[in-house]
Amino acid sequence: MSSDHLDQHIAIDCGGTNCRAVLRLDGREFEYRGRGANAFSHLDRSQECLREAIAALADQSDADIRDLPCYVSLAGAIDARIQASVEAALPLSRVVVQEDCMAAVVGALDGADGYVAALGTGSFFARSRGGQVRHIGGYGLTLGDEASGAWIGRALLARALMAEDGRTEQSAFLHEVFEEFGGRSGIILAASTMTPADFAKLAPRVTDADLASDSGALGILSEGKGLIMQALSDLGWQSGDALCLTGGLADAYESYLPPDARASLVPPKGDGLAGAVILAERFARGAL
Repeated sequence: MSSDHLDQHIAIDCGGTNCRAVLRLDGREFEYRGRGANAFSHLDRSQECLREAIAALADQSDADIRDLPCYVSLAGAIDARIQASVEAALPLSRVVVQEDCMAAVVGALDGADGYVAALGTGSFFARSRGGQVRHIGGYGLTLGDEASGAWIGRALLARALMAEDGRTEQSAFLHEVFEEFGGRSGIILAASTMTPADFAKLAPRVTDADLASDSGALGILSEGKGLIMQALSDLGWQSGDALCLTGGLADAYESYLPPDARASLVPPKGDGLAGAVILAERFARGAL
């Protein structure tokens, strides 16, 4: 197979909100951005979003792209059943679908070996070694998402209650939150209807209080650091292995990491679409 042919492929990164795609064909590059959808919660809609992306790339290029290799990074494509369903729904003869965390890891590390802690509203942890990615976590706030923004927000309300009960050290920030939510009953009532995104909205207040050296905020982020390091240890991270923190909480946690972990930090090189392009190239040459 010629190298020119290997450079002809489609890469798609479809998240829960946005879908981005790149077509490389005959030395030209075409890009698309449109609506996205999570395949786990909205399977039919995610398939529609992907078909829209493929149709738009075909229109832009004025070419028949049905036989080009296509790599799809898709939010919510968590198992083989969903992946196979999406693959069968697309008008392509050579397509592979994987969960979006794979491309996020490959993009952050630019295809190199290393470890990633993705710390946004949710969280997951991953290792890339020899072109193979293993990830853990990412199961949502009810079952996981350790050290994430949602986890921080929930921990804040829980710690505020514990401080009032005398079970953990009280702080000005924790007491402020306790009063703001209307005491015990107010916190319990609010928490009963809050989504992970709602909890995550509280995370910036914790990181701001941490900068002011509030002991309550310090305790939450210190606990989160412990969960991050445990997850990385579970994946086999050792001092000196490249470590990349991504997501909106990366900066907040960096100073909490132990010295050997801080010394191993590398900045993220790219995003999920960049990772999808790398994986599309591997798929084109049969090396995925």
